[in-house]
Amino acid sequence: MEELKTANPNEKNEVKKASSKKSPKNEKEGLSKKLADCKAEAKKIIWPNRETVKKNTITVIITSLLVGAIIFGMDTVYTTVLNLFIGLLA
Repeated sequence: MEELKTANPNEKNEVKKASSKKSPKNEKEGLSKKLADCKAEAKKIIWPNRETVKKNTITVIITSLLVGAIIFGMDTVYTTVLNLFIGLLA
């Protein structure tokens, strides 16, 4: 098997620190490039349609109610058992 050569993370940090000292012109070019990249990625977003949002919302509500009911049931059982033991010891 071939070993992958990785750089020391500390070396990467040093390189980033050294490269962060740029002239204002290069900073503006870098920012405009980042902005262009963000716009390009924003165009890649695919928003869900109304049916998908409705289905996912109903799923979250039902799951939350189910988990709440399970926790309520467990709490009731544990409280009853604990009160029973306390009643026996007192």
